[in-house]
Amino acid sequence: MAIVVKPSKATFLWFAVLVAVLVLLFTETRSTKTPKLNLLINGNAESAGATVYINGSEKGTLQNLADADLGGTGFWTHLPDGPYSIEIRKSGFEPFKTNIDLNTLSFVAVDLTRSAGASGAPSLSN
Repeated sequence: MAIVVKPSKATFLWFAVLVAVLVLLFTETRSTKTPKLNLLINGNAESAGATVYINGSEKGTLQNLADADLGGTGFWTHLPDGPYSIEIRKSGFEPFKTNIDLNTLSFVAVDLTRSAGASGAPSLSN
């Protein structure tokens, strides 16, 4: 009586599963559902609520980052590569203006200064 050894299909099956998982991971990581953030604007605590303008268009506000234990304020977005004019405005403060040439990742530090005649305390009127 001869013993017949059948070749195992387990190796082929595991290889097929591995290839399927790798293909799924590749397609998920290559999708453009969520663009990578490439512009970060960071400011001091006084800049919270300041409006961010990019090329003259309002894009958002500087958010307080204290809840994330980071301190200061932040705004982040994704923009195509190219030159941009950044302006930060807040009532009672001088506008902050800068130009950047975005080609990978840019970081803009904002330090707002009070407008002439603006005081730190609210004025009281009768």
